[in-house]
Amino acid sequence: MTLLRYIRADGRRVPAEYETVEVDRDGRLAGWRSVAPLAVGSFEGEVAVDEVDALRALVDRARAMPEPDVMRRPGAASETLELGDGFALEVAGLDSDDDPVWSELVARGRDLLARQTAFPVAAIGLAADGGRLELLGTHPLELDLTDAVVSRYAWMPDGALAGETSAPLEAGSRVHAEPGWSLDLPPAADALPPGAVVQTVVRFVIVAGGVPVPVEVDSESP
Repeated sequence: MTLLRYIRADGRRVPAEYETVEVDRDGRLAGWRSVAPLAVGSFEGEVAVDEVDALRALVDRARAMPEPDVMRRPGAASETLELGDGFALEVAGLDSDDDPVWSELVARGRDLLARQTAFPVAAIGLAADGGRLELLGTHPLELDLTDAVVSRYAWMPDGALAGETSAPLEAGSRVHAEPGWSLDLPPAADALPPGAVVQTVVRFVIVAGGVPVPVEVDSESP
């Protein structure tokens, strides 16, 4: 039985953001990331017993309280918490001062979403140096690289964007990625300014269950 499920979605951006993570009462974690640093795809793992106990206690406290009043900011991504089976609440825009228990649950959901990338089961990762895509986990993935694009952004120490480049990833169309698969990316253009930190962003498609899902993986921005 699901203990907590956290969902973040934003259909206004391209590719659309749809991120999920859930933890059941036995501590099993599972989720999906479509727009994320370092890895996108599906993930499964285990949460420590003491963390599950603390999460269960927090969920019980929240369910005993009135539902908070929430007003999502215009243009913000939606965030949804599901507690158990059948109860869901939109929580984007939650006031942490008015609803500390619910806010703590949102923080736990966001944290679990970020941490689940340590448990890939069928995911595509971007190497730390931004130079290679690789399959992470034990399950194969179908990829569509027909319209894949590699973008690079040059960031100066003061946070200013000093340059950017984009180019198609000329790697064919459909790819069946098995464990051990990797794909080198074209090097960053010499035109990017020296002294800048280069962030790599790769957009492509994962075919999940026969359904094409546009995704975006990037090296973490400075």
